[in-house]
Amino acid sequence: MYRTFNWLLIIVLFSCNGVQFVFAQQGLPAVLDTIAVGGTGGMDYITCDTTAHRLYISHSTCVEVVQYDTKVHVGTIANTPGVHGIALAQEFGRGFTSNGKDGTVTVFDLNTLAVVATIDTKGTKPDAIL
Repeated sequence: MYRTFNWLLIIVLFSCNGVQFVFAQQGLPAVLDTIAVGGTGGMDYITCDTTAHRLYISHSTCVEVVQYDTKVHVGTIANTPGVHGIALAQEFGRGFTSNGKDGTVTVFDLNTLAVVATIDTKGTKPDAIL
């Protein structure tokens, strides 16, 4: 058992070293720009709408919406307790958030950001959403 662990450790170390070598050859990813979101509380998922040039940022109890090409804050989708993921359905003009603290999904209008409905998931702590 101890001998197997040693071999596994050696393989992992060589694998990590190989990853470092690849990054050394190609260069590490670089930060190109930043956008200040502000507010308090943690953040989770970020969803990008490439059609409307918006970022939807889950932020504790709300979703902050930022126009990423101009860095302008365009609105907030409030009352999404424990928000995790944001899914967009552009063909229907709707967006959806998974709210982990109260076990709901918030449905909102993509143009106005107004909440259209709140759906009980009948489960606990929904997280990722597609």
